[in-house]
Amino acid sequence: MKRFLHRLGLFSLPLLVAAIGLLLLPVDRRQRYAYLKDDCFNHGLWIHDRLFRQETPVDLAFLGSSRTLCAVNDEELSKNLDQEVVNLGYCRLGRNLIYVLLQDLLEARKPARIVIEVRENEDRYSHPVFPFLANEKDAFLPVLLFNRDLFSDAYQAFRCKLQLSKDRIFQSAPQPETRTAPYGFASKRDTAQLQRLQAHQLERRERKKDLPSWQRDFYWRYPLRYLGKIGKTCREQGVELYFLYLPGYGSDPERPTGYEHYRAMGQLLLPPPDIFADPDHWFDENHLNAAGAEALTEWLEGRLR
Repeated sequence: MKRFLHRLGLFSLPLLVAAIGLLLLPVDRRQRYAYLKDDCFNHGLWIHDRLFRQETPVDLAFLGSSRTLCAVNDEELSKNLDQEVVNLGYCRLGRNLIYVLLQDLLEARKPARIVIEVRENEDRYSHPVFPFLANEKDAFLPVLLFNRDLFSDAYQAFRCKLQLSKDRIFQSAPQPETRTAPYGFASKRDTAQLQRLQAHQLERRERKKDLPSWQRDFYWRYPLRYLGKIGKTCREQGVELYFLYLPGYGSDPERPTGYEHYRAMGQLLLPPPDIFADPDHWFDENHLNAAGAEALTEWLEGRLR
């Protein structure tokens, strides 16, 4: 048995050394973003190039999901506020990705203000692309407690780095051209069918259930850890932090669940409920259309001026 374990150790040692070497091998940050070319209409590469390759400064930045992408017209805000505003929303949910994008934003630029999207409730899972964009420390030493995706994220991060390292060594992946668009807003003019919106509103009301505070606090432990890191980073960098409430159609338009957490870390922006109550403002049950974005952006202009 001892001989078997000894041989197993000798066999495994080179693999372990190779794995550690791979983890320590630097990977170009742009490679990570370009790796996501088939996700969120290749918006990740635009985010990288807007931050690291364009000369235009960033005075005010929005971070969030596709709700932010569709709701905040950064070009209009830039023009009317006489500041450089950028919408860095990215599809789907996960506070750990917001933390990663925040770090890149502050490394490349130092905006005076950052606005982070909040929804009806906090999503308690890892963002699907977190392991691809996070650096080695964040990917392999993430928040541990209440992290359901801990091992799958580590595996995906290792797999991604293996592929990127291979591409770099063999130069098998051509470098994409620099994305030069200055703004990230991506809305649509179509209007959702009223029957569909009403059906989702009814579904949301039937599904809604007020959890006991202890149960809600348990589910929120994971995202709150990342929100705490976000708040601490902004304080240390001297950045003013805002939270913007963007509910879906048929949700409570007044305020998000756990709003006290956001108010403890920054200013909570609560748009007028009539913006979200108007069915003509929606592309689907989760995203404002161009008319809804126009109404919200006009309100934001007055609030942030």
